[in-house]
Amino acid sequence: MSMKAIQCNQFAGYEISDVGKSTSLRLRKKILPLRKVLSLIDHAPLPDFDAVANPENVLIETHYTGIQYPDALQAQGFYQVRPPTPYTPGMDLSGIVIKIGKEVKSFSIGDRVMAVSTKQGGTGSMAGVVSLPCHSVWKLPNNVPLSHCANLGRNYFAAYHSLKILGDVKRDDLVLIDGASGGVGMAAIELAKAMGAKVIAGVST
Repeated sequence: MSMKAIQCNQFAGYEISDVGKSTSLRLRKKILPLRKVLSLIDHAPLPDFDAVANPENVLIETHYTGIQYPDALQAQGFYQVRPPTPYTPGMDLSGIVIKIGKEVKSFSIGDRVMAVSTKQGGTGSMAGVVSLPCHSVWKLPNNVPLSHCANLGRNYFAAYHSLKILGDVKRDDLVLIDGASGGVGMAAIELAKAMGAKVIAGVST
């Protein structure tokens, strides 16, 4: 059994070379186009999944996956986490649960879900089937299309963490959101307004 997956074969911004027992990175003189380092694999192996060996995991058939700026940075080698190549990019996805671990109580086969992969800084979602811990998966209402949820995780979780966990934003607080035209910025505007804050949004021109 196999699946389709996107694979990043090398970093677009760095050359990797082995020197003895160590590996060195050298900045390329010219960054490669991402189409040169990404490829579609038609027969990638399915993730290993056993309900006993993976008791708290959920196996998801991916219907949609988010593509965001950090995914491009990671494929270039400029993100704060560089996974070993080759790797499957992508952090966010939405899809259908097809298997569950024996300890999973909050999900059933057939559930519509969104999920966030935190493996190696956020990789693995650009694949036909993904296995993730159940704490990284959330059920979706039946009236919300799966296509609307594939980009929610990274953007809204980052925005909420900044506003509430770090900033403790309260009603009538004045909040300046810089970079407001990006995914996290737009999510921060919506969440700050929902918290009752007064928002000033800043964008570049």
